[in-house]
Amino acid sequence: MSRRDAWIAAFFESKHLWPDQYLDHLTRIIATIGRYGNTVVVGRGAHYILPLENIFRVRLMAPLENRIEHIMQVRNATRQEAEKYVLKTDNDRQAFIRKYFHTDITDTSQYDMVINMRINTVEGAVEAIKAAFQKRKTIAADSRASVA
Repeated sequence: MSRRDAWIAAFFESKHLWPDQYLDHLTRIIATIGRYGNTVVVGRGAHYILPLENIFRVRLMAPLENRIEHIMQVRNATRQEAEKYVLKTDNDRQAFIRKYFHTDITDTSQYDMVINMRINTVEGAVEAIKAAFQKRKTIAADSRASVA
């Protein structure tokens, strides 16, 4: 296990952090991961922590009905259980971002790309993200070259 992996594992094993300590630890971990680069961080408010020039912010979304059906399938849940889970998860994620970053997670202007998973497959979304990210890198490189 690398030093970075050991540090991350130790953080998530700790059950005794005060709320203000949590954000401090989270910020340090996300910043460390960001320094290594070539990393995908899902959630945790990473795009509020890392410098904008170093990240590509993606939000995946889907209609409530699609998310309920998905949870019913993957968790073998009843419709009522799945709906309760989806709504609680939505609320928890929004509350986390509001509490620690004082912003609205659903504000699409905070993302470089938003993909509606209603009609997309995971594979299709991955390909779209990769293509958009590569295009942004090309545009940035061309911009730097024209300035030089």
